[in-house]
Amino acid sequence: MKTAEMPEPEPQPGEVRVRVKACALNHLDIWVRQVLPGNPRIPMPHIGGCDVSGVIDALGSGVQDPALRVGAPVLVAAGISCGECAHCRVNQDSLCEKFNILGFQRQGGLAEKVIVPARNLILLPAHSRYPLADWAAFPLVFTTARSMLMEKVKLQAGESILIQAAGAGWGARPFKSPRLSVLR
Repeated sequence: MKTAEMPEPEPQPGEVRVRVKACALNHLDIWVRQVLPGNPRIPMPHIGGCDVSGVIDALGSGVQDPALRVGAPVLVAAGISCGECAHCRVNQDSLCEKFNILGFQRQGGLAEKVIVPARNLILLPAHSRYPLADWAAFPLVFTTARSMLMEKVKLQAGESILIQAAGAGWGARPFKSPRLSVLR
């Protein structure tokens, strides 16, 4: 492994550059460094880091949302999809054929700046009682939890769930099946 300087990334149309303030380490970062067998999609040289919080540094052309402004604090949703296919249109983005994860199949947040689609930003309160370092603990575990609830359990609006061991990443044990009870 070598350390190297990378050129400053420039946002393309519809993208935003985030100045990274915190990047949590996720188990995925360990797996990527161990070079997962059969995964040729990891770009080299590679920048890991999927759990990112920071502030907007630059906007690419076509970013229309007035709330997305330079200096705004954000959390970066780690799962990145095309936003246009049939799966994306019905909020099943993890089934998108172009789905990838920040810091895995694309350059991540273990850097000063990272580029992501504008739709992957979650605006944070300007004066949050939680520091950006705390917010960085959420992105990928949220993606996993959402995927399990929406795609595996098929949770519907108005339903309630009981999540056992909610204080840890799916009970802090190897993931096989979530311990969920859907109250219907």
